[in-house]
Amino acid sequence: MNKVVKMKDVIKFHIDVLREDKEMFLIWVSLFNMIITGSIPLVAVIFPRYIIDAISNSDLRLTLTYVVMFGVSSLILTVLSIKFTSIADGRFLASSMRRKRNYTEKFKNVSMSHLEDANFHKKRSEAFDTMKYSNRGYHGTLLIVFRQLPEIFSIIGFIIILGLVNPIVIAVAFLCAIAQFFLALKAKEFMVVNYEELCDKDRNKDYYYNVSHDFAYGKDIRINNLTKSLYNRFLEKTNDFLSILRKKDLNEYKYNVYDVLFLLITNGLAYYFVIKAYFDGALTLGTISMAIMSVLAISIKLQTTFKEIARLKEETNRTKKYIAFFNGEYSNDTDEGQVCDFKDMDVEFKNVSFKYPASDQLVLVDVSFKISKNEKMALVGINGSGKSTIAKLLCGFYLPSSGDIFVNGINTKSLNIKSYQENIAVVFQDVNLYAATILENITGQNPSEDERKRALAALKQAGLLEKINKYEKRENQNLLKVIEKDGVDFSGGEAQKLSIARALYKANTKLIILDEPTAALDAIAEKRIYEQFNDMVKNKTSIMISHRLASTKFCDNIIFLENGIILEEGSHDQLMMKEEGKYKEMFTTQGKYYQNKGEQNYV
Repeated sequence: MNKVVKMKDVIKFHIDVLREDKEMFLIWVSLFNMIITGSIPLVAVIFPRYIIDAISNSDLRLTLTYVVMFGVSSLILTVLSIKFTSIADGRFLASSMRRKRNYTEKFKNVSMSHLEDANFHKKRSEAFDTMKYSNRGYHGTLLIVFRQLPEIFSIIGFIIILGLVNPIVIAVAFLCAIAQFFLALKAKEFMVVNYEELCDKDRNKDYYYNVSHDFAYGKDIRINNLTKSLYNRFLEKTNDFLSILRKKDLNEYKYNVYDVLFLLITNGLAYYFVIKAYFDGALTLGTISMAIMSVLAISIKLQTTFKEIARLKEETNRTKKYIAFFNGEYSNDTDEGQVCDFKDMDVEFKNVSFKYPASDQLVLVDVSFKISKNEKMALVGINGSGKSTIAKLLCGFYLPSSGDIFVNGINTKSLNIKSYQENIAVVFQDVNLYAATILENITGQNPSEDERKRALAALKQAGLLEKINKYEKRENQNLLKVIEKDGVDFSGGEAQKLSIARALYKANTKLIILDEPTAALDAIAEKRIYEQFNDMVKNKTSIMISHRLASTKFCDNIIFLENGIILEEGSHDQLMMKEEGKYKEMFTTQGKYYQNKGEQNYV
């Protein structure tokens, strides 16, 4: 259960971040800026008083002296203010960008169980919302504090000025400002209450926007005439999002009317007391000018400052969501746990049942089997039988809901998952290519010469090297057009061959999992891959998952699954001897189909 984030945690977070980023000097910059920038409106009020009084006394020399002093001091203060603000804005932005980097790094070890959990994505969306705009969350909080410190300094100065003129003016201004503060809090309360819903609506809207702009969906959208449907869904979700914003704006408008009313009361009463003092002979013309300008300035500054303090509460609530997300434990892919000897690999499922997060339906029920070292096993069955779920469990993406999985005799619950995953090779059913070079899609960034040679050997074995050598840049050709203009798009079959090459590249692994590795390949390419199957998995423990039963003939043991339950187990010959066997029925049916398609030699 995640710890509740309190205001003291937010303050500590900001201090820790500034210390971590080595930006503690920004506190001194903020204090100097508070004095420098906060003095500008005070100078603009004080000097005119002396200028007006000097003019009233017909003292030209003194008048010019005050004018020059006013101009020079205003210029110096303004230049320094711009410099300090520029330094702070740049540093705050850099610190905010580091928070975005940390947000990205958070995902490096997020477990699959969370990536497929809607509640996780809700929290992720709330955390990302704090970084979406430069005036929100962590960055927004820093900006509010930095910009309001000078305002507070100015207010203190105006309090002193007006206190010398008439203390009643200060009391009126403060009472009205406090009333405005509570009204501002009330106005911001709407966003606090509806923040999670707003983030959820925003996430839904962004999904349809991203899908409609994603190249990967382009062909399906056009050929299946989905443009109008997606556009209407996007409009629907956008309207849901805007409906909350409209309620927010209407709510704030109502309270803004009260703000104007209190501003009129403050100014009206303040002007009354100041003008009365002038007619009573207590103030000079210059002093009354200073007092009136101070009244106007302090009433506006108090109103703005209290509103910003209320907004500060809203932004700290956003920051709390960011902190809560980062305090959350979303990983089981840690360096902790027992590291086993991966020279050989055997795996055992013992009474394993499994259901996905936020689901009550078991997709695997009391599954037990053992794969000995260097054994070739096939998992077969119709779609939805639980084959790919077993693959995810084998990859360490999930832990069983009940039962145990052992790797070399070590329970996966106490196994070092990171070390384990480094020692397995997997070809997934769904292939994802990245906007990088072909070589980097296999090796990662900055491969060594040895890694390059291994990657080329893997591409050759997967049957893709001949295609790649036709490109001018060969293995350094960029994929996808998202980043580089010269990027190329692979066909589904070519992408799947690249995925197979990734698995072959991890030559030293002792466990290879092939989850429908040839689903996107044509029959000839598929036949070629299966003919090389023995070489690909030589001296490795291997699990083949397929609905094409022709591949199972190469395996030592076959498990037939249906609705998450093991119905049959044995070699191909043993299962074919079962007269009413499910495997035999499916194999025979597929054999007839492919023979009709002219692939009898394959089957």
